[in-house]
Amino acid sequence: RVFAQFRSCDGIEMEVGKNALQNERLTMGARGNETWLHAQKMPGSHVLIHTEGDVPESTLMQAAMLAAYYSKGVRSAQVPIDATLRRYIGTPAGFVTYTHQRTLYITPSEAEIKKIELLRE
Repeated sequence: RVFAQFRSCDGIEMEVGKNALQNERLTMGARGNETWLHAQKMPGSHVLIHTEGDVPESTLMQAAMLAAYYSKGVRSAQVPIDATLRRYIGTPAGFVTYTHQRTLYITPSEAEIKKIELLRE
């Protein structure tokens, strides 16, 4: 795998795709109950939380911060980040569709990104 890899404050691994090909591979390789995040209606990285079942709110917020930071909304306030389970994602070529999402509003912060443990760039 060549994705950027992080560990949340709860010890849960998260991965970030850095381009369209990585995003597709990351998303398509995920298990159905893993949580997927992406900036709403704008180009950006796919983020995957590698745990199945309930995700602690603190991990979800860190993953949403990664999705906001690695998106076109990086310089914006209150970037809408959608989170859903992998099983709710459909993928017509080059365009992701999904349902059952929860939207989080995140203001990207480099200081907050630096608090998330980087395992591999």
